[in-house]
Amino acid sequence: MAGRIGLTDKQEVTLQQLKEKHSLTTKEHDDLRELQLKKSNTELTQGAKTLVSEMWEEHEHGYRERVYTDSMKKGHLCEGQSRDLVRKVLGGPFRKRNTRVFENDWLRGTPDIVDPLEDIKNALNLRTFRNAELSSVYEWQIRAYIMLLNDNGIECEEGKVIYTLN
Repeated sequence: MAGRIGLTDKQEVTLQQLKEKHSLTTKEHDDLRELQLKKSNTELTQGAKTLVSEMWEEHEHGYRERVYTDSMKKGHLCEGQSRDLVRKVLGGPFRKRNTRVFENDWLRGTPDIVDPLEDIKNALNLRTFRNAELSSVYEWQIRAYIMLLNDNGIECEEGKVIYTLN
């Protein structure tokens, strides 16, 4: 994992094995030195420092920066067209736009469509549409929505991410 402080369990095992060897190759010696340096790394990554700073600003001053990208703007502008397109291509019932914000002690979110759980992603252009794939961020977004719906009394076991190009 990039930016991790210290060693993973696997790296700890490798470090111990290298320490116990009586004779090391040049590569093993370099690996040993790198693992020893990494083990002594106690500095927070820049990303962690930024996160702590943002959390402090929100806690102390109530300030939270709102992110609004070109992709998000297009998604909001094309939301209705995208729901219509999904219905035409996939069939099924009219997809009603959800406006309810769901939350629990840890999460807060607004799925695009609740029944069935679908989150529509509008590609910014043809290139981003052709390169679209289920990222781990979107997978975890759907998992979070499932948790939020179930925590708010709406039974949900699965959801979909649907990519569109308008």
